[in-house]
Amino acid sequence: MLNHISILRTAAILLVLIFHFNNKILISGYIGVDIFFVISGFLISKIALKRVNDAQSLKQFYIKRIMRIYPVFLFISFLVIFALSLIEYLELETLQMFRDTITFNSNFKAEKINIDYFGNNDNNYLLHLWSIAIELQFYLLFPLLLLNRRVKKNIFYITTGLIFLATLLLLMELSYYHSFGRILAFVMGVMAYLLHDKMKPNNYIFFISLFSLIVLSFIDMNIKTYPNYNNIIVVLLSTLALVFGKIGTEKRYKLFIFIGLISYSIYLWHYPLFLFFHHLGIEISMLSISILIVMLLGLSIFTYFTIEKKFIPKNYGNYTILIIILPLMYLISITYYKKNQTVNFPIINTLYEKITLSPLLFYSNLAGIEVSRKYKGCLDNKGELLTNCSTVKINKKTKTALVLGNSFVHSGGLVFLDQVTAHYNVKSDFYYLFGDKIQTDKLYQSIIDEKYDYLILYYPWLNANKNKLIREYKELSKHTQVIFVKGTKYNNEINKKQLFRLNNLFISESENSFKCLVQKPYTTTKGYEVIDSVLKELNAKSLNIYDVQINKKGNYICSHNNIALYLDGFHINNYAGDFFAKRFIEADLGKDIFNVNTEQNFEKE
Repeated sequence: MLNHISILRTAAILLVLIFHFNNKILISGYIGVDIFFVISGFLISKIALKRVNDAQSLKQFYIKRIMRIYPVFLFISFLVIFALSLIEYLELETLQMFRDTITFNSNFKAEKINIDYFGNNDNNYLLHLWSIAIELQFYLLFPLLLLNRRVKKNIFYITTGLIFLATLLLLMELSYYHSFGRILAFVMGVMAYLLHDKMKPNNYIFFISLFSLIVLSFIDMNIKTYPNYNNIIVVLLSTLALVFGKIGTEKRYKLFIFIGLISYSIYLWHYPLFLFFHHLGIEISMLSISILIVMLLGLSIFTYFTIEKKFIPKNYGNYTILIIILPLMYLISITYYKKNQTVNFPIINTLYEKITLSPLLFYSNLAGIEVSRKYKGCLDNKGELLTNCSTVKINKKTKTALVLGNSFVHSGGLVFLDQVTAHYNVKSDFYYLFGDKIQTDKLYQSIIDEKYDYLILYYPWLNANKNKLIREYKELSKHTQVIFVKGTKYNNEINKKQLFRLNNLFISESENSFKCLVQKPYTTTKGYEVIDSVLKELNAKSLNIYDVQINKKGNYICSHNNIALYLDGFHINNYAGDFFAKRFIEADLGKDIFNVNTEQNFEKE
């Protein structure tokens, strides 16, 4: 009996749930994912070592794994996508995560575009599927080792070698999503299975290991560098629990065993359900938490008994149907997304007036399509600096600017800055900066060498070290004029645009963030406090202040001409970028900032 695995699963899913609900409670609750990976290594070994002997048995193994994982995954994913289309809007990132998970690729895609899993990613309802992709990769590759009987006999030594290799890989800087950073967990799961029947059960070791894992979840294990050496501790404790655990059918364990059985459904449901609650602006209370728990358990129990347990392949017919349905569903989802780019549909919001969305809402929308084409080489550039995205010729006759930013400049910010810099006869390059220290240092040196007239920092690193920011801005301001565009900030007292000038260092604070598409949005002031502290250290004085009362106090702009201005509670869309650029230009707010003759023509390239 393997009831101890179900109890370990329960602990893992609870850690993940609490972390995603409030990471201040369990600061390292994400280690639950590594516990799941170790368990997967154990179970896949149990199944594969007994059944995979030839190509035919390998084929049967893959069919059973696909039918075990895919049906409930597809059901929940499509239900989430359908619900989004009804009550909010369908984000491209959500569809991409679904597509990439089906093709075992979502973790690599998340790594490529450097998604901050612990940052503000409340638009991607399927972001948590990256871990499913890693499991599928392991399921795909591991059984191939068992086709050779000689390999099968020596699997213990192969496992040991893989553990050593994985440990070496952990010495490298791997991203949170990288498969190699997680290989140790699967390999130790295999080791746990090989040792389980050879070791005498000891539930003291099991419960001590389990308790230690729970304690670790309260300790800061440095998520910015995880998986790191702390990951080894998590994996070893999970392995000990699997090797020595042996739990019977006592009544006191039944609830934990049952939760462990439905943990896969719970994992699939929890993230989109949490985001739905978050976007509805529901106050956190005992009542709302109770409702959330009941909904999560109810949906998980439903999908476990109606899909997970029932959808077991009995013949090749089911498998054939699945092969046909998978690409069909994918095509339908992409077709549906493209349709929503050209056809309006309403947002259902109980507190705000219904707003009709337009094609301009999406990242690839019409208002910014030319801007996106112009900077196409920059948006995905993680290679040599400015190799693909430099469009400006540096010379003494033309004022030039380099724009640095993240998703906030990409979603509407580029349209705004492109029009503003063009109006003031400043040519601009854009670089999509991810916050990587090595890349940042190289880029700053490039700025100094290239001699740009202006450096425009759009919503830069609110979690950066204050002293580091002060040093960097002081140094950069010696070589170029720095324009610091501060991101939208929710503030009931300020409803205006302000520009502060310190020598050649400019700070711009935009209007209230007008959390239009959500009722009670999550917002944080910690990052802004860092920036404000930096300005104070620099003795920033309001030498030149331009106040523009765009709206009456409390009159939050959510739409213009019946077109939504926000992608979500934080990002403006390209239509809004165009809308605010026109207002900025009409008020001539950039005249003193760029200090150029607005009648000057661009030099022909």
